[in-house]
Amino acid sequence: MAFKFFHTPKPKQFEFKPRYYDPKKEELEQRKRELGLSDSSDPELRLRSQMQQRWRSERKEARKKSGTQRLIIFILLALVLIYLLFLRK
Repeated sequence: MAFKFFHTPKPKQFEFKPRYYDPKKEELEQRKRELGLSDSSDPELRLRSQMQQRWRSERKEARKKSGTQRLIIFILLALVLIYLLFLRK
C-alpha cells in the first residue's frame, strides 16, 4: 500500500461538442442584439428598443455638435492669441 502525501488530483475535463453550428445565424443574431431588434411581438419590448436607439442617436449627434463647437472656440482663441502676440504693435 503506497502513501501519496503530495498527490494532487487532475481536474476533470469538460468536453462538450456542439451538434450544429451556423456562423451566419450567429452573426445575424449578434447584429440583431446590437441594433436592439427582437423577434417578439411584445409592444413594451419594441418601444424600449426604439427608445434606446433614439437616445443613442441623440447622444451621437450631441457629441458631434459639441466637438465642432469646441473646435471653433479653439480656433478663435488661437487666432486672438496670434493677433495679440505677433500683429499688435
